[in-house]
Amino acid sequence: MGGEGMRIIVCIKQVPDVGEVRFDPERKTVIREGGRNIVNPFDRRSVTQAVELVERYGGEVVVMTMGPPQAEEALWECLAMGADRAVHVCDRALAGSDTLVTARVLARAIERVMPDFDIVFCGKYAIDAETGQVGPEVAELLGVPIVCGLTSIEEVEPGRVLRGYRETDEGQELVEVRLPAVVTAAERLIRPRKVKEAEVVEARGKPIERMGVEALGLSAEEVGGLGSPTVVEELRIAAPTREVRFLEASDGKRAAEQLLTLIRQQLEASKREMREEVGVGPVRSSGPEVWVTVERGAEGIRSVSLELLGEAARLADRLRGQACAVVFGKVMEAETRELGERGADRIYVLEHERVKGDEVSHWGGALAEAIRLRSPVAVLCPATAEGREYAPRAAARLGVGLTGDCVGLEVDGDGRIVQLKPAFGGSIVAAIVTRTQPVMATVRPGIFALPRRENGRRAVVHSLRLSEVKEMGVRVLERRVEVEPKWGDLERARIVIGVGAGIGSAEALPMIEEVARRLGAALGATRKVVDLGWLPRQRQIGITGKAIGPEVYLAVAVRGNLNHAVGIQRAGCVIAINADPQAEIFRYADYGLVADYRTVLVSLLQVLEQEGG
Repeated sequence: MGGEGMRIIVCIKQVPDVGEVRFDPERKTVIREGGRNIVNPFDRRSVTQAVELVERYGGEVVVMTMGPPQAEEALWECLAMGADRAVHVCDRALAGSDTLVTARVLARAIERVMPDFDIVFCGKYAIDAETGQVGPEVAELLGVPIVCGLTSIEEVEPGRVLRGYRETDEGQELVEVRLPAVVTAAERLIRPRKVKEAEVVEARGKPIERMGVEALGLSAEEVGGLGSPTVVEELRIAAPTREVRFLEASDGKRAAEQLLTLIRQQLEASKREMREEVGVGPVRSSGPEVWVTVERGAEGIRSVSLELLGEAARLADRLRGQACAVVFGKVMEAETRELGERGADRIYVLEHERVKGDEVSHWGGALAEAIRLRSPVAVLCPATAEGREYAPRAAARLGVGLTGDCVGLEVDGDGRIVQLKPAFGGSIVAAIVTRTQPVMATVRPGIFALPRRENGRRAVVHSLRLSEVKEMGVRVLERRVEVEPKWGDLERARIVIGVGAGIGSAEALPMIEEVARRLGAALGATRKVVDLGWLPRQRQIGITGKAIGPEVYLAVAVRGNLNHAVGIQRAGCVIAINADPQAEIFRYADYGLVADYRTVLVSLLQVLEQEGG
C-alpha cells in the first residue's frame, strides 16, 4: 500500500462514437476511418471520481490506456480532467487483443507503474464492444477484490476499506471492500467533468509515459491475435426482420379498439405454454459436459438460468454430451426437481464454507476450481450483474476465453460452439469462436425460450467439495430492492409496455401504469428513461438492459434505436405508438399507430372501463 494519500490508477479506453460507426457490407468490417473517437463514457466517470478522491485525501491519479497511437488524444483529455500522469501502452503486437489479453497487459502495466495502488478504476463496460469483462479479469490477475457497478461512494478509509453502493438486478447493495481493490464505475456514480478545448490544448504539453510489450516482460506470442483465446470469425449486420403495418389512428376511440383487439388476438394465437416450446429429451448419461451456472432470485431459480439449461440441452444433443447445472452452495429438493425436469442431466453442487447462495465475490474462484475438477467443454453463465463478475474472474484464473453478453449460440460444421455477440449498439453481431477449453460465455436473459418441464425427469446430483476458494474481502452490509411488484416481471410477462422518453416526463407514468395494470402487463423502459431517473435501471430493455420475449410488446413514445431493438427481438408481436411517422421504432414493429400516445391510452382506458376490465 502507498503512504500518504490515495494512489489510484484509472484504466480508460478510446472508443468510436457509436452513432458514427459505419459498416462495409462486402468486406464485413467496421469502417473506422473518418469517424470520431471519444473517451468511453463510463471511463470519464471513473476519472472524475478518482480525481475527486485525490482532491479530498491527497495522493495521485494515473490514467492508463492500451491502444493505437491516436489513443493519446483520450489521455490528454483525462489529464485535462485532473489526472496527474498518463501511461500509454502501445505496440503493434497488441493488435487484435481480446479482453483476456487486454486485462493481462493492463495488469502487468499496473504492476510496473504503481504496484502499491489503493484503487484501480475501470468503466462498467465499453460502449463499442459492450463488454464488462476487463475490470473483473484485471482484478483476478492482480489478486485483489472487485466491486462491479459502483453507484456511490459512502466512505473511504485510505489504505484500508471503501464502502459504497453497487448495482444489482433487483436494486442496490451497500458493500465494504478491502483495499487494494478494483472498482468499475456505473453510470450513476458521478457526473463526469467537462473540459474546455483550451484545457485539452494545455494538457498536450504534459509528458505521456509510453510502454511496449517488451517493457512489460511479455512476448509477441502472448498478446494480440496470437495470444488471444477468442477470435472474431465474422461480422454480421443486425438488420430489422419485421415489416410494419400501420393502423388507422385518426379517431382515438377507434384506434384504442383496434389496439385492444390486436393484443387479444395475439395472446390467443400464442398461449403462454407455447413459448415453453423447447423439448429437453430423456436424461443423458455420458459424453462431454455443457455447464450452466444457476442463479437464484427472490422467487427461486432465475428464468435466465432455466433458459440457458434448455439451450445447454440442445447443445448437448449436438455434441452427444450432457447438460449440467452448477449450483453455488446448498440446493433445495424442489430446485433439483425443477432443474432435472427443465433439462439437467447432472447437477453439481459446489460446496465450501465461503460459497454461499448470495455471496457472489467467491463464485469466480469456486467455478474455476470446479472446472479444473470436471473439465466441461462449455460453461454458460447468465449475463446478470453477478454473472458479469464471477464468469470473467473464473476465465482469467483459468486463462481461457470468455465471450460476454451473447445473443445466440450455434454449432458449426466442425463441431465448434460459435458465440454471437452484439457490438456498436447492436448494429453489428460478431461471430466468435474460442481456441481454449472450456468455451465460456455469458448470455443475456430472454434470448432463449424456457424449456418445457418433463414431469418425472430426474437429474443425478453430485457434490463437489472445493478447497481453493480464498477470502475476497467483500462484505454486503445492506440490500435494497428497487423494483416495485406493481411493475411486473419483465422476463415472464405475456405483455410488456415499454416507455420511451417521448412521454415527456415522469408525471405521465401513473396513466401508463394504470394501462399496464388493466392489461396485466409488465412495465419496461428505454435507457433514456432510466438515465432520467423516471424508472429504475432494472426496468431497462435493450442491449445494455434486459432482452425480453413477451407475446406482445407495446412501445409507447419509444424512439427505437438498435440498442433498444435488440432487447425486443424475441417479442411475438411489437406494436408501436409514436407521433413521429419517421420514428425508428416502426422499423422493428409489426403494427404502428402514428398518434399522440395520450390520446390512444386515454381512449384505451375508457374502452377497458366500459368493459369492466
